[in-house]
Amino acid sequence: MYRVLFFILFSFSSCAHHENKLVVQADQKVSVERSPSKKPRRQLFNFKPMPAPWLREYPIIQKEVEKIIKKEKEAIIKDAESLFQEFPTTALLPYSLHVQELKLFKHDKQDVVSVRMAIRIYTGGAHGNKFYYSWNWDRQKNKFISLDEVVSPEQFTNLVSKVRSALIEQRKRNYEYSKQMQTQIEEGTSGKDDFKVWNFKKNGIEFTFPEYQVASFAEGHFKVFVSLDSL
Repeated sequence: MYRVLFFILFSFSSCAHHENKLVVQADQKVSVERSPSKKPRRQLFNFKPMPAPWLREYPIIQKEVEKIIKKEKEAIIKDAESLFQEFPTTALLPYSLHVQELKLFKHDKQDVVSVRMAIRIYTGGAHGNKFYYSWNWDRQKNKFISLDEVVSPEQFTNLVSKVRSALIEQRKRNYEYSKQMQTQIEEGTSGKDDFKVWNFKKNGIEFTFPEYQVASFAEGHFKVFVSLDSL
């Protein structure tokens, strides 16, 4: 009788030990393995990169790209694991991070490399959110270029006016003009931090405004080109 009781206790202890074993797979999917007698393995996180072999030619920018992706992945996985522990059967999982754009721009007048990245992050809810990042690298001076070096304080006022006018015209193509539309655009272009995603294009600059910044989520993101000569 004592041997049977010991065997039962030992078996229960072994099952409990393997109840919540974390498994990290080579394809960048993180899942949790449950006891076979209870719940099957459940995926917690999915990462989808975007092949960009050309990025290796610009190690400075590649390092910045990888740093952002690593930081976001670690934060999302931590949140997904925490949510799973609290709600193992009802949590809206998997969370995900997808690199949806890695675009290389060329600036003809200077030896400049301009790159834009877009990532889509899903951490529950009705939809994910898209975030943009940009880098403008001067290969001759071996440094990143700030917008202040391209647009003077006097030109910036003119720049804001042109961008706002362009955004209104873009939004009016799908919606009737309203005071709310004007307010959203003005609030989303009120300071220099609102113009942090920009890239060199031929004869000018393209600004990117993500979802929610100057319009509703349903309207998506916006891009506005401004000629440098017009400033």
